[in-house]
Amino acid sequence: MSCKDGRPIESIDSRHMMSIILFIHENGPCRKMDIYQGVSRNASMPAKFQQMIDCGIMEVGRDDGCSVYSLTESGRKIAEHLECIEDLII
Repeated sequence: MSCKDGRPIESIDSRHMMSIILFIHENGPCRKMDIYQGVSRNASMPAKFQQMIDCGIMEVGRDDGCSVYSLTESGRKIAEHLECIEDLII
């Protein structure tokens, strides 16, 4: 799903999306392997990364030849709101 299709929140409504956002928020910029180890090795993870990049939630940079994923300002705000939701559930 594109973030332009349907309601924007639907772009993070699939499995592991919120976990990826929270993992990067809690651990700072991460290599893909860090996210795989901390969240999931699901075969659809690369598509999820690309969807979040396309939606402006996450960005990818390079560090010593490795791809490093970090949250954009919007991604950080989303993570903060997800933490508030999580606090209400726990």
